[in-house]
Amino acid sequence: MIRCFALTVLSIASLGAMAQSTTGPSSSAPSSSALPALAPQSPYYLGVQQSFTSESNVFYAPDGAPKVSDWFSTTTLRAGVNQPISRQRFYADGEVRYNAYGSRDQLNNAGYA
Repeated sequence: MIRCFALTVLSIASLGAMAQSTTGPSSSAPSSSALPALAPQSPYYLGVQQSFTSESNVFYAPDGAPKVSDWFSTTTLRAGVNQPISRQRFYADGEVRYNAYGSRDQLNNAGYA
């Protein structure tokens, strides 16, 4: 039986203006437009993910064979664009990741998607 525990922390940030701007003059008199205007959103995004996993059978040994356990950390960096163009949408993203094992350095690896 394979026991696996994973803890994932995810952070995604848009690379555009995150603040809202208000319309109308900055006087104390009430404005004719009471709703704030939204700042334009950036079509680009960037994300970082960190995951820690414990694996009880690293080499997937069959029942009865000795099992080797270890933990590993996966660090992922993701970036992309999601841009509406007229009635269509241009979307592209990619990610790179690195897996680092606690005591089995020969299993460390990098990947992309």
